Amino acid sequence: MDKLQVGLIGYGYWGPNLARNFSTNKRCVLKRIVEIDSGRRNKAAQSYPGVETAAEAAAILDAPDIDVVVIATPVSSHFPLARQALLQGKHVWLEKPLTRTVAEAQELVELAAARNRVLLVDHTFLFTSAVGKIKSVIASGELGRILYYDSVRVNLGLIQSDVNVVWDLAPHDLAVMDHVLQARAQAISVHGVRHFGRYEELAHVALYFEGNVMAHLHVNWLSPVKVRHTLIGGDKKMLVWNDLENEEKIRIYDKGVDVLPLEDGYQALGQYRIGGMYSPALETREALATEVNYFLDCVERGETPMNDGLAGLRVVQMLEAADRSLAARGALVEL
Repeated sequence: MDKLQVGLIGYGYWGPNLARNFSTNKRCVLKRIVEIDSGRRNKAAQSYPGVETAAEAAAILDAPDIDVVVIATPVSSHFPLARQALLQGKHVWLEKPLTRTVAEAQELVELAAARNRVLLVDHTFLFTSAVGKIKSVIASGELGRILYYDSVRVNLGLIQSDVNVVWDLAPHDLAVMDHVLQARAQAISVHGVRHFGRYEELAHVALYFEGNVMAHLHVNWLSPVKVRHTLIGGDKKMLVWNDLENEEKIRIYDKGVDVLPLEDGYQALGQYRIGGMYSPALETREALATEVNYFLDCVERGETPMNDGLAGLRVVQMLEAADRSLAARGALVEL
């Protein structure tokens, strides 16, 4: 089978990582890189002398020698670029979030299905060993019934010029929750504030899921320290995920609350349970390299990725609802 020919649009923040992984994967060929900024385009040419470079997206979108289009551009450009690629019969790898609106996301999902093309949304965290372990632990029932998901994702910058902090940082957790929780989001409430620009730099997001599960996300571009910390509580055990830890990224605690009925039958007494802790072993691997291989598998086999357009659409639905809640100063918005 001939190797898939790949075209990359965008060589900014994430583009170099994509270029490295697609260029070193022996199952495909990085044929062409498009970047409108001449300085970044020159860097791409220097880093990959055997790869063609161009300034216009048409050099990839309209090119008959390109099978796969990888798009790493600002979210406002995702829809027109991906739409044109799908219309030209190409498979599409699209950076998160999928699009700027639900309507755009729905159109891309329908177009990919109609053209029988693979549309993958790059939610890289889904391919980390940590998230894989979290999903298997929850699915096994070890944590019991899930009660809450609580995440802090903060750092100093990078303040974006085209989206607020929710659109920038929250998609990671929204995608992880959509992937690992055995429930769908039902409503969202977001409080946020902006100090320096057009968009909110910090926000608190509350999500309500089926089964009385609540999630809270704290996202912030104005923190003096970088924090990537998640708590997932079950009625049997609780899990802590610290993504900045080199060792023991995941810790599982045998702690919780047992509810004991009182004799009158009308009240209950909470009794705290405190047991041991263990840290499961995690495979060492680069998530993006794993995701690239998975994407190529889906293209070659004609399979639907777990992080396909529909999964990306669910994240955009939450983000769009988050904007409505922000505009209404935290009003609850049904999904």
